[in-house]
Amino acid sequence: MLIMAVGIGIARFLWGYYLSRLRGPLGLGAVEFVCAPFVVLVIVIVTICLFLVRRSILQTENVIPTWFLIFGIFLAFQIPLPEPPDTPEKLHFLQYHADYEATVEMAKNDELVPSPPDCRAGFSPPELLPHVSSAGFMFISHDEHGGLLVFFHPLESFYHLVAYV
Repeated sequence: MLIMAVGIGIARFLWGYYLSRLRGPLGLGAVEFVCAPFVVLVIVIVTICLFLVRRSILQTENVIPTWFLIFGIFLAFQIPLPEPPDTPEKLHFLQYHADYEATVEMAKNDELVPSPPDCRAGFSPPELLPHVSSAGFMFISHDEHGGLLVFFHPLESFYHLVAYV
């Protein structure tokens, strides 16, 4: 049971670490590759639990070990893990917060330059603030109902976007 609890904790830790640090060019499209070991782990854990419950009831003719097992599994999922580290996007946003705000103000005042015609995103980042969108473009939508929506690409294209709504 201790091995299973440690396995669950490791699986939860790896999943959180993947979401915060190990993203690659496939982005969240790689979830199925990363998720496959966890699915196998869940199937193995469920099989072990069913085997232990059956063995506990049939051999000992006592339900107390079974209740301890179920409680232990429940407890393994409830043990808090350490907070995941901040994502690179969040660190970038905190470092250049004033520049993001200035870019949003420019978007509100229609002072941004449209992107070249072959770019579907819509707008280029300001010349003085290219670090707010290293991809070289930003998506801006402004309407009466939804208000202003700005998507920045602060880091490589496979990282998350920073959005202003």
